[in-house]
Amino acid sequence: MNRTFPTFKTSLLAALAVCAVAAGVLLTPDSHEVDARDTDGWFNYVDYYVGADNTIARIRGDLVAELDGAMNRIDAAIAGLDDDEIVAALIDAADRGVRVRVVGDASQENDDGFADLVDHPDIDVVFGNGELAYLPDPTLSPLLEVCATHDSGDYITCTRSSTVTGPANTPNIMARPDNYNVMSHTFFLIDATYLWNITAPLTGDQGLWLAFRAMSEEMTRSFEREFRQMHGGVFATTLSVYNGPLKSITHTEPARFTNRGMLRVRFNPQERLVKNVIDEIYRARSSVFLMTENLQNRDMINALRYKHEAGFEVRVLVGQSQGATGQELLDEIDGLNVVQAPASLGRLPTFVVLDSERDRNNNQPPRTVQILSHELWRSEPFEVLANLPDDLVRIYPSDTFADGVLWELVENWTVPTPALAEFVQTWEAMWNQAN
Repeated sequence: MNRTFPTFKTSLLAALAVCAVAAGVLLTPDSHEVDARDTDGWFNYVDYYVGADNTIARIRGDLVAELDGAMNRIDAAIAGLDDDEIVAALIDAADRGVRVRVVGDASQENDDGFADLVDHPDIDVVFGNGELAYLPDPTLSPLLEVCATHDSGDYITCTRSSTVTGPANTPNIMARPDNYNVMSHTFFLIDATYLWNITAPLTGDQGLWLAFRAMSEEMTRSFEREFRQMHGGVFATTLSVYNGPLKSITHTEPARFTNRGMLRVRFNPQERLVKNVIDEIYRARSSVFLMTENLQNRDMINALRYKHEAGFEVRVLVGQSQGATGQELLDEIDGLNVVQAPASLGRLPTFVVLDSERDRNNNQPPRTVQILSHELWRSEPFEVLANLPDDLVRIYPSDTFADGVLWELVENWTVPTPALAEFVQTWEAMWNQAN
């Protein structure tokens, strides 16, 4: 058998080429240097949609144009769907022979757009993250006799106390309604190379869409692995025998060099995205700007308090859906700069900007932008409040039972990230509108 082994010279040239790409320079065959930031020659080519010139209409128009050009396949995960133009583009693609597969959230199954797709004979639609009934710990069973939803809708209380009124829980199991379990993705895989990721359901609820379009086989494969699990029926609510999430995806190197800087992508529940945001808040060197529709995570609020008390500039923007228990948590932070956005801004995306300000030594640290597809819920899906003999179990919306994605723009001094400034400006514009 003949085998050709690379010589030392060819191996060295290959290594130099990889280093050149990482540094933003491509080497042509005749050794001419080309600035890769000005070419399409990147392994990961990205366009960002943010700022005044990148409205929802433009995102929709460019996405529909790409869907219209699909030749082989469209795989889409869609959190909510009431957008006639995108629905029509998916149906047209199926009519001309493109394979169209869609995954959605069970609580949004009645959206008009999903109904149109389900009715199409050549579009394969799978819904997940519906109601979940399970028993995480057998010792909790006696407490799960009477269950009632809190007036705010923030949690469900179960107890064996006869003084609490509510529907009888005959099976004595923990029942999570479908609106507590969320498939928050909105992404499209088009043919083998093109990826669209939009941080908003395709409805009129959210006034700001943040998105990126990538031409990258590598990045497309990551999202494809996520899609295939959900299309196969494995969502965040699919549990192992030990009541842990069964979903898995391995990202040994989630940070990718692109033509517009470094982009990092992570998936929930496998990589616990809310915890990652908390870790980055503690890591911040100068400032923390955070917006989300509903902030319910006590550990995150503790992190914000820690930075505020250490003299960091902390701004928090929450939406109209901020629940009563979430407000109680925010009220615990004296002096923190918390603002509730007006209804005119619609539902807020989860959008974090770290280190946009100069630090106490008047240096500008590298900035980070984090964009998460779902709200900042609690990490624990339930807690037990021991108060014998009337112990209570509280069941919460949780990122444990949320399929989602976190994408981050990470600034460093080797590869410039020019789009990062546009994200910072967009965050500040939203903040100014709310004040």
